[in-house]
Amino acid sequence: MIFWYSKRQIKIGLLLLFFFVVGTSCFIPPLQSPDEPAHLSRAYLLSKGEIFLGVSDGVTGGKVDSGFLKYLDSFTYIHPKFPVKVIEERLETSRGLRWSSEDQFIGLPNTAAYFPISYAPQAIGIILGKSFDLSINQTYYLCRLASLVSTLALLFFALRLYAMPPLVIACFLTPMTIFQMGTASLDAVSFGSAALATSLFMRGCNRSLTFTPFMHWLMTFLFFSIATTRLNFIFLTLLPAVLYFYRQSIWSIWQALLSFILATSWGLFALISIQGLTNARNFSTVEIIRYYFQNPFEYFRVLFDTLRNRELIVSYWKGFIGHLGWADTLLNKHTYLIFFALFLSLGFLTFRKIALKHHDRFRIFLFISLFLSFFSLFTILLFAWSRHPTLFIEGIQGRYFVPFMILIGYGFFDKSLGKSDIKIVKLICIFMTGVTLVSTLHALLNRY
Repeated sequence: MIFWYSKRQIKIGLLLLFFFVVGTSCFIPPLQSPDEPAHLSRAYLLSKGEIFLGVSDGVTGGKVDSGFLKYLDSFTYIHPKFPVKVIEERLETSRGLRWSSEDQFIGLPNTAAYFPISYAPQAIGIILGKSFDLSINQTYYLCRLASLVSTLALLFFALRLYAMPPLVIACFLTPMTIFQMGTASLDAVSFGSAALATSLFMRGCNRSLTFTPFMHWLMTFLFFSIATTRLNFIFLTLLPAVLYFYRQSIWSIWQALLSFILATSWGLFALISIQGLTNARNFSTVEIIRYYFQNPFEYFRVLFDTLRNRELIVSYWKGFIGHLGWADTLLNKHTYLIFFALFLSLGFLTFRKIALKHHDRFRIFLFISLFLSFFSLFTILLFAWSRHPTLFIEGIQGRYFVPFMILIGYGFFDKSLGKSDIKIVKLICIFMTGVTLVSTLHALLNRY
């Protein structure tokens, strides 16, 4: 198959991306990604081998080191609703915090729904930090590094196994993704997993390329990890079954069914067992689901009103490109327009006309999975998060659409490029990187 980049360019590009993210993260105070304290607490529990959480006083959670909790609490003063600047004295205090020998229960209902596979890098960072008696602050930055290195490793194999479309590469050059890659949150690893899983899927559907049993199992595992941390993507676990038509292996179907059943079981378990997840609502999730089943036209009204709301659509795009911090740090308004033009240009250059012949039919299944995942995202947020009754579906952030763009890029924007097109695409990516660097650093310095 024809790659529009070389192996050398992969290594140089990822090395530059590493230093780019590390340099940017120097301007990001600890715990400034949405729900990052909860994600790190979940990683801490995984480091102790705890996959299933307990319940105390009607709230799902677990026991976390009290010194670690004190560190997490030491940055709550940088609150999104009260944009306080960083206070040097508090930074110094947090750097001196050490691990204690006491555990304290903390509620984690918002991350309890995630099967903790994607927290493995941060959990490894915590294990190493405690093993080498590092301070909590040093351990935190080790978690950042572990997450970043894991994400870049996933990207490296995704780039090597199948020609990554320029639109997918662009997803990893936006201020939002660069910001998340510089934190210890869950997003970066899940974005990298989406890229590698889809790369493997595309390779598996190309009969001219080798596809080993290990690649098949890895693809299935990655789709499972995505589906159990982003529950709306549960239909992706069925994609490995499509490879039956290209590889004639009955195991493709059995692996997909097993993955789908396990992911569905986890989702149902989370729905039934999690306690304490509230959003100023007087109704339980089960009651809201029952209401919309009894009133299906009301469900479609809310969904339609949400999807046609211009302000919400604009906010999704801005969040996709960059609502930094706890979604309280905006970029210059012209930046969002520039990125719109750049993504549009890449899409125009790389759009693939689908012939729907036998070798292209897998794209239909990819489109169906995307369609179902898209509406599942809105449905889950309507049932589990939005106020009831509501006019619009609440809680959806633009960064949730990054995996969608990755899948769309692979499925419909992987056209073979000519020499002139390759030059233009590379120039666009370089320019995009420059815009991201300037806009991100400017926003972070102003905010913090």
